[in-house]
Amino acid sequence: MAVIVEDLGDRRTYEAGELPLSIGCVEDADVRLPGDPALGIAAFVGLTQGRYYIQPAPGRDDVRIEGEPVTGSRWLADGEGYVLGDTLLSVTLRDDVLTLSAELDPDARVTAPPMAAVGAEAQEIGAGVADDGETIAPTARRQTRAAQAAKRPAWKAPAAIGGVSALLAFLAWFLFTVRAVEVTVTPLPETLAIEGGLMKLEIGGVYLLRPGEYSVRATLAEYHDLDAPITVTEERNQDFSLRMDRLPDLLSVTVANLDAAEVSIDGETVGGAPLAEFPLEQGRHRLEVAAERYKPYVEDLDLAGGGNEILRELSLVPDWANITFASEPTGAEVLVDGEARGETPDTLEIASGVRELVVRLDGHKPWRQQLLVEAEVDQALPPIVLEPADGVLRVRSTPAGASVLVDGEFRGRTPLDVYLPPGRGHRVQVARAGYRPAGQSYRLASGETRTASFRLTALTGIVEIEATPEDALLSIDGEPVGRAAGRYELTVTDHVFEVSRDGYVPVRFEVKPDHENLRRVRVELLTPLEAEMSRYAQRITTAVGGELVLVPPGEFVIGVPAGTPGRRSNEVARRVEITRPFYIGTAELTNKEFREFTREHLSGVAGGFGLEADTQ
Repeated sequence: MAVIVEDLGDRRTYEAGELPLSIGCVEDADVRLPGDPALGIAAFVGLTQGRYYIQPAPGRDDVRIEGEPVTGSRWLADGEGYVLGDTLLSVTLRDDVLTLSAELDPDARVTAPPMAAVGAEAQEIGAGVADDGETIAPTARRQTRAAQAAKRPAWKAPAAIGGVSALLAFLAWFLFTVRAVEVTVTPLPETLAIEGGLMKLEIGGVYLLRPGEYSVRATLAEYHDLDAPITVTEERNQDFSLRMDRLPDLLSVTVANLDAAEVSIDGETVGGAPLAEFPLEQGRHRLEVAAERYKPYVEDLDLAGGGNEILRELSLVPDWANITFASEPTGAEVLVDGEARGETPDTLEIASGVRELVVRLDGHKPWRQQLLVEAEVDQALPPIVLEPADGVLRVRSTPAGASVLVDGEFRGRTPLDVYLPPGRGHRVQVARAGYRPAGQSYRLASGETRTASFRLTALTGIVEIEATPEDALLSIDGEPVGRAAGRYELTVTDHVFEVSRDGYVPVRFEVKPDHENLRRVRVELLTPLEAEMSRYAQRITTAVGGELVLVPPGEFVIGVPAGTPGRRSNEVARRVEITRPFYIGTAELTNKEFREFTREHLSGVAGGFGLEADTQ
């Protein structure tokens, strides 16, 4: 959207963001009119809600259309003409483009009616008679819009003129320093006011405000009063969008069958019931009311806000059942989930769910059972017959860690407390690997505690170690024992041996001695090189049947020492070092073997004899 202005022989274009435009006789007006600059600004043209409007400046009543003064703001329409003093402002509106053309109103140039002398008196030319006798009457003339606009009162004193000039100057200063501000409040308030600043002017819903700080205040039923600060900057057009919040609804909760209950909103405790007029903002909230031993009340509240009263009158449902206990003998203690609750016989209120029940009495075995308790479903358990308590046999052994069997059933390892039914004998056996087993029978009275101690006799065997080199050292089960070579008496269990010596790779192995037979073990330590070489086969055969022998790393002398008979000059003796092992054939290659790799191989002739046979 744009505005084209044609005035005083000039043509300019304004964008929608530059509106409102001022119209007046001053040089700084956006639409300039011919006339006395003291007349100041006459009107404004603005844009709101996508439509153009015109509004007279404060205190101006000389803006007219069709002879009638314009009061307040008026929408502009294509083809309209507005009279401002002696100026006609023509309006053209095409495709959201507004054209304003300002020119002197031609109807304002009024010529006085002709006068004629009749006798001694001057009279206005009136009806006459034409030569042909026809009566000629003057045509009635409509008063022009400019003439109508000219009928405004004239100032009658210089002091009044000075006061008006000062007022107009102030208004001009104000209008040229204000900014167009549009304030939108959602929802539409009943009252809206902008406070602050020196002076405020509203034109078609747009406020003309000087830069500075202001407060927007609005009221609306069922909403919080709005008091929001805004800052008007130097920008020409500014928009502020504000929102009013609904008043909270008021929640009240009472619980008819309880004196006290805990009320939670959205997982947070807000107080106890009765709860009166607790404020809740608009939206969804989860209400929970809980009390010990009662099922919680849960409800999702969808609140519209606006200060409505939300009332909940509740009765919580019991979350327990009556469970009746009886036992033989009586007077046994009853525990529920480990908490002592009473003695038999008794009826207890027990919370719903799966509960761990224990009934116990000194000198008797405790009775245990899990029970599913359903809310408000009472149960009477069958009489509980408590059996006499077991005797306790504390089994100990030297060494510890021996297996304990009672009547042939494994019960654990020593030290161990074993519970034995009273009134009959029980066979207790203790055994550990490498030791001779032991056993004894026991009969315990109800509640009796006794200790059974066993000293186990170790079973041993002889292990003989032969080691190379002879000064190698030995450790058994991590404990050093000295030189490896020798005989060692050990318990008949698995033992870990390790033979070692500086410069050799240690050897680690396990041996279990035999109680009746000697165990012999020969250990030969290897140097790191020997250990490495032991990983390889000493001889291998190739795919074509050739035999290779392993050559280990090391040093040797090649050549012939000086002074050796028959030594040639190129047979110098020197030391050679082999740094890594390799395989070499045990015999020279034949022509046949070599031709497996190079079929064109020729061995040539020697001494007049050919050397091409396969076996050569």
